[in-house]
Formats: sequence, structure tokens, C-alpha cells
Amino acid sequence: MHLRQLTLASIALVAVVSVAPSAAAAGAATSADGGRGCGRPEIPPVYTSIEHPAVTETEPAVTEPAWRWERSVPTTEREYAVPEGAETVWLVDGVPVPEGYTATGATRAGVPVVESTSAASATAPEGEGWTVVPDSQVELVITPERVVEVVPAWVEDFIAVPGQAATKACPDREGGTVAGAGVGAPATGADRAAPVRAAAPAVPATPSPNPSAGSARTLPATGTPVPPWLVALGAACLVAGSLLVRGGRARMVP
Repeated sequence: MHLRQLTLASIALVAVVSVAPSAAAAGAATSADGGRGCGRPEIPPVYTSIEHPAVTETEPAVTEPAWRWERSVPTTEREYAVPEGAETVWLVDGVPVPEGYTATGATRAGVPVVESTSAASATAPEGEGWTVVPDSQVELVITPERVVEVVPAWVEDFIAVPGQAATKACPDREGGTVAGAGVGAPATGADRAAPVRAAAPAVPATPSPNPSAGSARTLPATGTPVPPWLVALGAACLVAGSLLVRGGRARMVP
């Protein structure tokens, strides 16, 4: 029972050790080409852009209060009479004197005259006696409302789909390389045959003194180097298997 378990474990170990280098090599090739495989052409990146509008702010208008102004101006009346002195008139300064009347020299205070401004202003006109007209306040616009550009419009470019570099050419069965799609033309049979014929040595074939030496160097049809300890482990497994078979036959004999 122990011998059978040892044999099965040895066979499993040989299988794992044999498969591990191939799996590691496949994983390395996949990581090297990004999972695309060999012989793939370069894929350029795809660009796109976004237009950003300008950023603006609205500055409010600048105003100040203003009023209409008025004042009461005193007047002076002067007396005018006809030469006979029977008739007189009182006239405010500035009023035309009727024909035939002359000034007597007498004066008196006349009815005050009210002056007012037609336009509003923040300050009173020049002179004395000006007062604000009731309910005449307005807002004078010093600077009108305006829109100010804080950040100008701009265009942002970025990569929508990243590009990928071309992968390495695929190896052919003769040890050379076969160009992939988009990389170059595939190799023809004549192209592959010429290097093989040139590489063949013109010497007579001689048998190997150690038939197992060739199998210890490479695995068949793969070209993968095999260490000597792996060959020894396989031989040990064969011996253990043969012992297991003999033991089973011995138990079957009465």
C-alpha cells in the first residue's frame, strides 16, 4: 500500500514539474504582450475634447441718491409815477417800466420768488438758501451693471481610448519568426525552407553513445531544456511502478 502511494505521488510530481515551465512561459508571454497575442499591430490612441464655456460674473450697477433742489429768493419793489404824480405803480426789479413813468425812489419788499432745479443732483447748486424738494429722491447710476469674464472659454483634450504598442512577431516551427497582422507579410514555405537547408550540417550522422542523453537535454517536439534531476526522477518512478506491479502479481499467486 505504501509503495503504491509513493508511486502515484512520484508520477504526480513529475507531471507538475513538467507542466510548470510551460505554464510559466505562457503566463510570461501573455503579460508581455498585454494579452493580445503575438504579431499584433500598433493601435493608436483615440482622442476627444470638451469645450468649456467662459466663466462670467455680473457686477451690479453703482448708484448714489440725488434730489431736486429749491430756494426762496427775496425781491424788491420800486415805486414809479407819472409826471403829474397822480398815479403810481410798484414794480419788482427787472420788470419793464411803463412809458411815461419815472421812479420816485421809494422801495419795499416784494413777494419772494421760488427757484427750483429741473434735474436731480447729489449736491445743491451754488448759492445760499437751497433745500431739498420733498419726495424728489432718485438713484443716479454712476456705473451701469456689467458682465465681467472671470475665466475665458477653453478646450480640454484628453485620451478617450489608450493606444497599444505592436506585439512581437510570432515564432514559427523552424525557430524563426512569422510576422503578425499589420506588422509584415507572412513568411512563405520557401522562405522558411531556405534557412533550414542552410543550417543543416554536412557531416555524417553518428549514433549517440548514450541514447538517454538527448532526451535528458530537451523534451520531444518542444525544444524545452530538461534538467538531469527530472530525468532521474522519471526513472525512479518507472522503477517504483515496476515493483508495484510485481508485488501485485505475487499476491495473486496462491
